[in-house]
Amino acid sequence: MTTKGKIRIIGGRYRGRKISVVHEEIRPTSDRVRETLFNWLNPKLVNKSCLDLFAGTGILGIEALSRGARKVVFVDHQQDIVSEIKNQITKLQLNNTSVILSDSLSYLENPKHLDSFDIIFLDPPFGVYSLEKILEHIDKTKSLNPQGMVYYESSQPLENKMISNSWDNYRESNAGNVYYGLLTKKTLN
Repeated sequence: MTTKGKIRIIGGRYRGRKISVVHEEIRPTSDRVRETLFNWLNPKLVNKSCLDLFAGTGILGIEALSRGARKVVFVDHQQDIVSEIKNQITKLQLNNTSVILSDSLSYLENPKHLDSFDIIFLDPPFGVYSLEKILEHIDKTKSLNPQGMVYYESSQPLENKMISNSWDNYRESNAGNVYYGLLTKKTLN
């Protein structure tokens, strides 16, 4: 397996450390976007459980651990990506992690994965997965704690009709042609 580059952890305990990118087609979340995301999450991240559902490089989950998350589950469907995430976890001596080889929707539907998470990171390959469908699966499988948050990245702005009546757009922004934000579950009054 050849490395296609490195990206750095931008904050927390492992700030400045670099992790490998093993595929050219992986689009890691940029430093600028991660900086904004983790500024939004800063007071809400410590001691939380996270799911990095389209892990790719694993940078979102690793950054969360660096900044105080209690546990991260990384899910990706490619064996070499899963192997590299495990390698990075070993190099950084990270604890309370699981790395699972699975398609993301299959992972959510598998009854043996009954965890509910405080934060779910969704950074699927653009144009391959429907964020609407993934959010429906998260809702249906109760994979998110009631007070939890979902981070998303998309190549287009998230329309209100796309996120249904179950979600509120807590924060959103864009960096060039990358649109990203945090969603929370709507509370029923």
